[in-house]
Order: sequence, then structure tokens, then C-alpha cells
Amino acid sequence: MNRTAIVTGAGSGIGRATACLLIGQGWRVFAAGRRVAPLEALATEVGAVPIQCDVTVHEAREALVEAAFGDAVPGARLALVNAAGCAAFGPLGEVSELDLVAQIQANFVGPAALCRAVLPAMERAGGGRIVNVLSVAARHAFPGAGAYGGTKAGLLQVGRSLGLEVRSRGNEITALLPGATDTPLWEAGAFVPDRADMLPASAVAEAIRDILHLPDDRAIDELVLMPPKGVL
Repeated sequence: MNRTAIVTGAGSGIGRATACLLIGQGWRVFAAGRRVAPLEALATEVGAVPIQCDVTVHEAREALVEAAFGDAVPGARLALVNAAGCAAFGPLGEVSELDLVAQIQANFVGPAALCRAVLPAMERAGGGRIVNVLSVAARHAFPGAGAYGGTKAGLLQVGRSLGLEVRSRGNEITALLPGATDTPLWEAGAFVPDRADMLPASAVAEAIRDILHLPDDRAIDELVLMPPKGVL
């Protein structure tokens, strides 16, 4: 089967783990990210197709979708994994406007726009799957994470509405809400739970793989994946 996936945020963390896992399962993966070096390393190590892409830039998104899905034909299996994101933790009154806007662009506007951008190709192929990697913070309020959680909650709602609009045409959108996951994202905050209690990025990647491999007669609209100790 012709299976092609776009994975954003593929330079590290959940995106990188997902790209590696999908390639091992026979997917052709277009690994997108802002930094070239980790993408080239991924290409060398597992055969990903590296695409430098800042998801906040319209032209970069369009080029990414064209490179990955421009030749999509009926019957192809297409997937988008929105795993790119950023965080600036702290009391909302102390988060700079620049950091607030950066999170809105990277965590909400960019992924939502990519969802829109891939739909024509997915419909040419007869349908596709989108996984928006969000956070339990989209549902659970945390002090110091108002801006971050707000952007994730916004994308959750966009995905819900978009899913209702496009599922009759064979497109499925899943919101994946992981709890604390051991990724570089925590470097943006002063408080870091014990990493031994977090989910490994590979666990989230395995959940993404399972969603993409679901038979066509079922869908998962939303999945909350938590570490054993719950909210940390």
C-alpha cells in the first residue's frame, strides 16, 4: 500500500519518535521542522525525507504539502501528524506578548492551517487521517500554562468542528492528548516533574501509529494518554 505521512516537529521529541516508528512500519515520511541538522540526521538514520518548514509560515506549509502529497492518487493512504509546537511557561501576566503570539502561531494557527492545506490531496486519495498532538493541558488547567493550554484547547475545538465537516468524505481527525511526556518542551519551564514518571515519547508515537493503522470502519475522535501516576 502507498502510505505517505507528513510529520511536523520531526527534529525531536514526539515528532521524531513518530517519524522513526512510521518508517519502520513501511510509511514514506516527510519529516518537517525548522532546524535542518536534526532532519538530515533523521534522513541518514532511517530514510525520512527532510523538509525544512516553519509551520507558522504560509509559503512553507504550502511547499511541504505539495512536496509530500502533490502526486497523491486515488487509493493512497495519506496522514498528517501535527506534532510541532512551542511553549513559554509562567504566569500569564508575566509571559511576554511576543511569547504569547509565538505560541498561538506555532500551536494553533500553523497546525490548523495545515489541516486545511492537506484536505484537497486527502480527498483526491479518497480520504486520510490527521492526528493533532495536543496535551492534557487542553482540558486540564495548570498554573503557569494558560497560554500553552489555551492554544491546545483552541486546536482541539478546531479539530472537532473540522472532523464533523469532512468525515463523510473519508477523512478522520483525532485529537491526541498526552499527559506529561519526556521531551525537550520542558526546557521552557522552571518546574519539571520527575522525568522517570513521564510518558516516553515512544509511547505517544506508538499511539499515533495505532490510530493511523485503524481499519477504515472505525475512528478515534479523541484519545487521552496518561502516564501511570496521572497528572504530574
